[in-house]
Amino acid sequence: MPEKHYGSARMEHKQDLINNTKFNNIPFKEIIDYLNNKLGTSYREKNKKTMSLITARFKDGYNVEDFKEVIDIKYIDWINDTKNKKYLRPETLFGNKFDSYLNQSKLNKTENKSSMKSNFCEKCGSTLLNGKCPDC
Repeated sequence: MPEKHYGSARMEHKQDLINNTKFNNIPFKEIIDYLNNKLGTSYREKNKKTMSLITARFKDGYNVEDFKEVIDIKYIDWINDTKNKKYLRPETLFGNKFDSYLNQSKLNKTENKSSMKSNFCEKCGSTLLNGKCPDC
């Protein structure tokens, strides 16, 4: 019976993932470089788990800008939070809560726009004073 070399089999599987054509068009390096630059970390774009998570999100229809947006919003949320700061990593950011993180970002933008709008009169655009328009 031939001897099995589990370590080399894992390396071959990893190399298969890297060489697989379905991975060739996904910008792993761009995404991980963005994360590393933002956090001052050195995650590797050819990490099997990271590649798998990014690929899964691309299969779900997300794009590079979505990854950058999730990185940005969670950076803002967690960088000064000692409890959550440790979760600023590919495994958490690109995992099964990716859609929630992305929508959190979109909700924050909507809230910011509506709070800015509420300071102005909808009829004439003047600045409201004590919630009332001085011109209407």
